[in-house]
Amino acid sequence: MLKLVRGKFHKEVNKGTRLIGEFEITTKLPCPNNCTVCPQAKLTEAYKGEKILSLENFKKIIKKIPTNIRIGFAGFSEPFINKNCVEMIVEANKTHEVAVYTTAVGMTLEDVQKIKDIKFEIFMLHLPDDKYFTLKKTEAYDKVISSLKAEIPNLKTMRMADKEKSLTSRSGLISFMPSVWKTGPITCRSAFYPNKFNRNVMLPNCDVLLCCMDYGLEHQIGNLLEIEYESLFTSDIHDKVLKASLTEEECFICRKCEYATLRNLGFRYRPQKEYQKM
Repeated sequence: MLKLVRGKFHKEVNKGTRLIGEFEITTKLPCPNNCTVCPQAKLTEAYKGEKILSLENFKKIIKKIPTNIRIGFAGFSEPFINKNCVEMIVEANKTHEVAVYTTAVGMTLEDVQKIKDIKFEIFMLHLPDDKYFTLKKTEAYDKVISSLKAEIPNLKTMRMADKEKSLTSRSGLISFMPSVWKTGPITCRSAFYPNKFNRNVMLPNCDVLLCCMDYGLEHQIGNLLEIEYESLFTSDIHDKVLKASLTEEECFICRKCEYATLRNLGFRYRPQKEYQKM
């Protein structure tokens, strides 16, 4: 069964015509925002690698990622706190579909001008609220927000206080959020490829984590400076999680995650739009 999943995945990757995953980039750690629904203390305790992703290393890893994998700028921190984030976005847009999830902390008006003509698949702007993300706003910040709203055509905004029902416990790490426990064979409902864990997060040192819930860094599936992208999904850690997901009760990170859903044991793909990079 494991070979069947793996084989179908690699066949689909090599076709290069269908958007089948997302690869999130953590450009810098730690994050300065201190959102109460983000377990940064757990991450800071666990992560001892390089704090800033260099543009040089980003250019190396982007060449390894298949073009039908969307590049997301978010990961475990605000992407624009890295001064080279805009250059990374421009570089990624040459070959990949790009998504941005940001609070705009660290952005400048010049940054907005450099990316305004990019056709983002997603540009989600998280705005401050009085509960989960508080920020002492400045005139410069307000100008950046106004510029983003004027220049990015498909920009969407959200405030976490207005979306409380969609907030998660980060697999049990946020103590004030209700905990969950999922039973049976499960997979991730936020994944592009239901039977493969390929919505991953990269740290500034290019270590790749299974997903955006792994703030304890317990599921590293490889380092993209050292291996090829496809090898992430033949790692021992990935196989261990995949095997656990096929069981009824074995404990692993996804059991505690709100995004976990019953697995389709027929190994059919969820329909996706055909992807053609413009």
